[in-house]
Amino acid sequence: MVQIVMRLGPIAFLLRLACLPFFYTNHRSAPLPKKRLSVGQYVFTVFVVGLLAFVVGTATGVIAACGQENAGNLCGLGGFLGTGPLFSALAMMLAAYIVTRRARLSPHP
Repeated sequence: MVQIVMRLGPIAFLLRLACLPFFYTNHRSAPLPKKRLSVGQYVFTVFVVGLLAFVVGTATGVIAACGQENAGNLCGLGGFLGTGPLFSALAMMLAAYIVTRRARLSPHP
C-alpha cells in the first residue's frame, strides 16, 4: 500500500499544478458581484491549506508506515514522499474548488 501511495503522491502534486490555474481563471470569470480575491490572496489561501494538509498527511503516512513490526529505517519516506504530497494536492484542489464555487454561486443582481 505504501508503494502505491508513494507513486500517487508526486503525480497528484504535479496534477495540482495544472488544476490551480484553471480554478483561478474560473474564479476570476465568475459574474459580479462576488468577493474578488487577488492572485496573492488566492495563492496564500490555497498554500496554507496545502501546507496544513501536508503536515497531517506526512504524520499519517509516517505513523502508518513505521507502525508495522517489520518497518525499515526508511519507513518515514512513505509519509514524506507519498501521503504528504497526496493529502496536500487533494486539499489544495478542494480549497481552490470551494473558493471558485463560492464565487460562482454568489447572488447576482
